[in-house]
Amino acid sequence: MENNSHRNLAWTQPSGQSAGARVSLKSYTGSNNQCWKILGGFGGGRIEIQNFQGTELCLSANQASPRANGVAMQMEQCLSRTNQMFVVLRTNQYQLVSNSALCIGLNSPVGAGAVVYQFNCNNSSPGQHWFVDNNP
Repeated sequence: MENNSHRNLAWTQPSGQSAGARVSLKSYTGSNNQCWKILGGFGGGRIEIQNFQGTELCLSANQASPRANGVAMQMEQCLSRTNQMFVVLRTNQYQLVSNSALCIGLNSPVGAGAVVYQFNCNNSSPGQHWFVDNNP
């Protein structure tokens, strides 16, 4: 998953990490911790975003604060819960099913090292628009 305005930066899960790990932007290298599966079939356009490191971990809204603005997203075991479900908006934003006011965003300007957070949806924020590259 790459930032729409900076396609050389990809979501990166720390290598070898487990549940609770935070995802951040790093320069794209094509490693497994930068590869993601979009899983559908949940109805209503809902999807899960699973990392491709061999573990079944999904990007999730923080369980302690799944409806709070400004909380870091984290990796959790894929259980198809609403805090792990997203709807893709026409603007290439990923809206949380657990709170439709929140979208996947960044904790700082778009750049390497920025952590992926749950923020109020803002179509004008470049840190909330994502690109799926099917042929990296």
